Amino acid sequence: MGALVPMTMAEVAGALDLHESTVSRVVAGTAVDTPQGTLWLRALFSGPVGADGVAAGAMKARLADLVAGENAARPLSDAALADALGGGVARRTVAQWREGLGIPPAHRRRRGGRRGRGI
Repeated sequence: MGALVPMTMAEVAGALDLHESTVSRVVAGTAVDTPQGTLWLRALFSGPVGADGVAAGAMKARLADLVAGENAARPLSDAALADALGGGVARRTVAQWREGLGIPPAHRRRRGGRRGRGI
């Protein structure tokens, strides 16, 4: 399965032969009911992330997959996760996404292995 490609308001405006600001005003404050709950239309538009131009939602899903598959004794740091995601994603961006997804930092995800260094 490939990564999601971001949908921009400019693309929708071009397809509908409207100005981008018109599309922006239409989606502002408008929601749609779905079987998964109510979604704001603005949330359906995502900007590209990094040099690859992959949607932020796809990168967050990849981040969750990386954390789920990591070694519990040696969890990946935010910097290591940023490197694994590629596409020029900054460590701080990974930290913000991780926090938003409710994933604790690496030192809180560590299970098993050595607990301390001793004296």
